[in-house]
Amino acid sequence: MPVCEQLCRSAWVTASLTNDLFSWPKEREAAIKAGQADVVNAIWVIMGEHKISEDDAKALCRKKIKENVAEYVHVVEKNKMRTDLSLDLRKYIESLQYSLSGNVVWSLRCPRYHPEILYSKSQREYMTNGIPRPLNGKDDKSHRNESRMEISQRPPSTLGFDSVNGDSERRGTKRPFDDVQLSEISGKPNGKPQFNKTKSSRRLSESTKKPNGIGGSSNQHGQSATHQSNGIEISSSTNLMDDSSTAIQELPDEILTDDLPDLDKEIIMSPFKYLKSLPSKGVREQLVDAMNVWYEVPAEELNIIKRAIGMLHALSLMLDDLEDHSPLRREKPATHTIFGSGQTINSANFQIVQAMSEIRQLDSPECLYLFLEELKCLFVGQSLDLHWTSNLVCPSVKEHLKMVDNKTGGLFRLLARLISARSTTDFKMSDSRLPTLIGRYFQIRDDYQNLVSKDMQKQKGFCEDLDEGKFSLTLIHALQADPKNLVLRNILMQRRVKGHSSHNHKELILGYIARSKSLEYTELAMQKLHTAIEGEIGALEDASGVPNPLIRLMLARLQV
Repeated sequence: MPVCEQLCRSAWVTASLTNDLFSWPKEREAAIKAGQADVVNAIWVIMGEHKISEDDAKALCRKKIKENVAEYVHVVEKNKMRTDLSLDLRKYIESLQYSLSGNVVWSLRCPRYHPEILYSKSQREYMTNGIPRPLNGKDDKSHRNESRMEISQRPPSTLGFDSVNGDSERRGTKRPFDDVQLSEISGKPNGKPQFNKTKSSRRLSESTKKPNGIGGSSNQHGQSATHQSNGIEISSSTNLMDDSSTAIQELPDEILTDDLPDLDKEIIMSPFKYLKSLPSKGVREQLVDAMNVWYEVPAEELNIIKRAIGMLHALSLMLDDLEDHSPLRREKPATHTIFGSGQTINSANFQIVQAMSEIRQLDSPECLYLFLEELKCLFVGQSLDLHWTSNLVCPSVKEHLKMVDNKTGGLFRLLARLISARSTTDFKMSDSRLPTLIGRYFQIRDDYQNLVSKDMQKQKGFCEDLDEGKFSLTLIHALQADPKNLVLRNILMQRRVKGHSSHNHKELILGYIARSKSLEYTELAMQKLHTAIEGEIGALEDASGVPNPLIRLMLARLQV
C-alpha cells in the first residue's frame, strides 16, 4: 500500500485539484447561501495562503494540475516494465491516467457544474432504460456488429460529447443535452448522478434467467442478441444458431479427429534462444573441456554433457533474473522483460525436460541419478537465497556458503560427476572438493565484482545486487561487523518496501562496507579459495599422472 500511495500521489492530487477547480463556483455559491465563512475548496485555500485574487488562484491551481499530470505521465511510463510491482498495481497505475482525463471531460460538460447544459432525449432514455437492444426488424449482421461495438467506438454524439467548444451550434446541429433539466437527475456529493435503474435492472434480471445458464438468448428469428450476465455484456461474434442442424452434424468430425497439426515449439524455445544469444564467458563449457583432459570422454558423449549443462545454466539465469527482478543481463534486457514472467518460467521449465532428455541419451542410470540429485541441490539453494532476501534475514557466513555450494556449486559438481561417470580412463575424481570450491570462488567473485567492477556495472547496472537485496559475503560481513548499525539495516528495509535502492542509498551502503573493511575481507576469502583450488588441481594431477594446463589457465583468467 505505501508503494501504491507513493506512485499514485500525483494522480490523486490532480484529481482533487481538478474537481475543486471546476466545482469552485458551485461550492462558493452554496457556502454563501448557507452563511458559511469558509469554502472547503482548493481555490479558497490558495487565495488565503498566497493572498491573491480568485483569477490568480485559478491560474495557480491550473499550473499545479499541469505539474502533477506531467509527473504522473512520467510515473506511468517508468513503471510499465517494472517486474517488482504486481500486475494489478501496474494496471491500476496505467488506468488511473484515463480516469483523470475522463474527469476533465465530464467536468467540462456536466450539468452539475454547467446548469445551462441539457441532456438530449436519447440520453434521457438511456438513463431510464439503459442502452436499447437491436430491433427485430434489423438484419442479423447489423445486430452482431452493433452488439459488438464498444461504447468508446460509438459516435461522439451518443456519448454526450458532440462538442466541448460549442461547434455543434455552428454546424446547426442539436446539442446532446437539449431536452432535460438537472432536476431530473439526483446529484450525489461526489459529482456522480444517480439514474433511475428500475427498468434496466428488471431487464437484466429477465435476460439472465435463461435455460442455458449463461444468460444468453437469441430472438425468435434466430438472430444474435447481446447477452448480459452479472452486469457484463457478452456479445456474439458468430451466430452458431442460424442453422442448428448443420452445426450439430459438423461438430463430431472436427472434435474427434486425430488429424491435427503439430504445435510449433518456437514459442516455448524463444526465451531460451534469446538468453543463449547474449554474450557469455563460457566458464562451464571451458571447465568441461579442462576436466576431460583427465577423463577422455568420447566427443559425442562430451557434447551431450555440454548441451545439458548449457541448458541448466541458461534456465538458471532466466529464473534468477526473474526472481531477482533484474532488468539487465550482459548489457541487454533480461529475458522476462521481453517475454513476460509466464513465458520465461514455462520456457525455463521446458529446458529441464530437454536437459533430462539429453542425459537419457547417455543410457546410464548413474548419470540420470546424478542429474536429479544435483538439480535438487540447485533449487534448494535458490530457495534459501530468495527466502533470506524476501524476509530480510541475514544468514551466517556458514549458511551463506552452504547455499552457494548448492545453488552455484551444484552445476559445477554435476558436470564433473557426469564426466567422471563416462570416463574411458581408470582415473576417478572420487571425493575431490575441486568443483565445489570452484563454484564457491565463482559466486563470491561475481558478487564482489558487482560492487566494484565498472564492466559489471555496465552490464547489469550500478551495484545491482543492492537493488535485489541479495546477502552477499561482503554485505554479511559488513552487517556482522557492526550489528547495531540501524542506518544500514533500515536502508535494507526500505529497499524491501520500494523494491529497489536509490543511488544515494547504494553509495551509503558502499560507505559502510568500506568502513567495516568488508571488501578486504572478501578479497582475502577469494585468495584463500584460489590457493585451495590450486592445491586440489595439483592433487588431481598427481593422482592421474596428467598435468592439466587448461584448468590452470581457466583459473588464472578468473583471478581478481
